[in-house]
Amino acid sequence: MSDRFHTKQVIDCGGVKVNGVSLVASEGGVAEAALAANAVTTTKIKDGNVTAAKLATDAVETAKIKNGNVTLAKLSAGITPSHVVKYAGTFTWTGGGASKAETVTGVAATDIVVASFLVNPTQAAYIAKVVPTTNTITVTLSAANTSNDAQISYVVYRAVA
Repeated sequence: MSDRFHTKQVIDCGGVKVNGVSLVASEGGVAEAALAANAVTTTKIKDGNVTAAKLATDAVETAKIKNGNVTLAKLSAGITPSHVVKYAGTFTWTGGGASKAETVTGVAATDIVVASFLVNPTQAAYIAKVVPTTNTITVTLSAANTSNDAQISYVVYRAVA
């Protein structure tokens, strides 16, 4: 039989070699040098085998996190908010009085509302109080806004359950 039909295997402590390239690592897996670029596919990775220890520092980037998947439960207790913004908006004062009830569908009486002037009224006045009730925010000024020119901006916060 001629040498051209004869295959030669060389075994050393590092595994099986063909033409000087190790095919089998000493621990029994496929040697890295034997893998072609892009040879390992998702289906070839055993479930649960990409662990935190296998990820490089800073390997997970914002673009790789699915939208909506960083939940309050995943945040550290030091940064978990007690309240979240539920609604925000602006309305123009009408009615000429010292208080104005504005419909904001979904507001609850237990919400916290913060309000400020986007446009000050012609009359000298300040916001004396803001009271949420079901579907309504009532803003009371220190003086009547008879010119109806004030604009109020508000943010509604709701406690995190």
